Amino acid sequence: MPVKETKISVTMERNEEIVDTFNGAQLKWKLVSKQVQSKWVTGPDSGPYNSVLMNEVRYMELSFHKKHKDMVFQNYLPHVLEKSKEVKEERKTLKLFTLGGDRMRGHRVERWQSVNLDHPATFDTLATDVNVKEMIMEDLERFVKRKEFYRKVGKAWKRGYLLFGPPGTGKSSLIAAMANYLNFDIYDLELTEVRRNSDLRNLLISTANRSILVVEDIDCSIELQDRLEKARVMNPFPSHYHQQQGTQVRLLLFVIISVFNDFLRCLADGI
Repeated sequence: MPVKETKISVTMERNEEIVDTFNGAQLKWKLVSKQVQSKWVTGPDSGPYNSVLMNEVRYMELSFHKKHKDMVFQNYLPHVLEKSKEVKEERKTLKLFTLGGDRMRGHRVERWQSVNLDHPATFDTLATDVNVKEMIMEDLERFVKRKEFYRKVGKAWKRGYLLFGPPGTGKSSLIAAMANYLNFDIYDLELTEVRRNSDLRNLLISTANRSILVVEDIDCSIELQDRLEKARVMNPFPSHYHQQQGTQVRLLLFVIISVFNDFLRCLADGI
């Protein structure tokens, strides 16, 4: 079990109150619980078979002296939200996401299925030149700190890396080390499982922020384009299978272009 999942969590009882202090002001939080008429509800991404029976509504109630109203809205609540994000990041268990097995067969299931990522690789354990590791870590730190800069210039907040080498040379370990360093989840995308541009678009949209998208074995997929060209010469009227494979090549080129655009920008920054 990942270390982060062994931490003990506590919660509030129904109608329990706790008192917080901020800038000399006392603020009282209460967990309010109300019984409602039972009904079946589903989440925004849930199917009809994933509904749950709800007969209770819970919410947090915050009370304070009216003279602290401006301070609460301008300082305290933003502080609470920021601390909440920090705690969630600290306690976050990294996940490895792969494509759902029935996703392309029309069944209503999650596009991505996940397992806990408990990989021990870190930049300290990687058998790589120290200068190279420092360069990668500095680049990652610079990328994370520039999120607002990307937003200001109207660019997507993403960074591309091209990893190549024979099996066993540490590519997967480097990806795991990057995920552990940034505390980012990993999404493993196999282009052979994608049939249409709309599928790829939906998959990319459904990935979470602050995550790593891995496209494996790009070189093996590139060989597919050569085989398709030979097939077109032999048969100018392509079959449905060849049309599907052609779509995969176009998807592959889209991913490669996205990666290399980031790679070229990285080189430009260093010039």
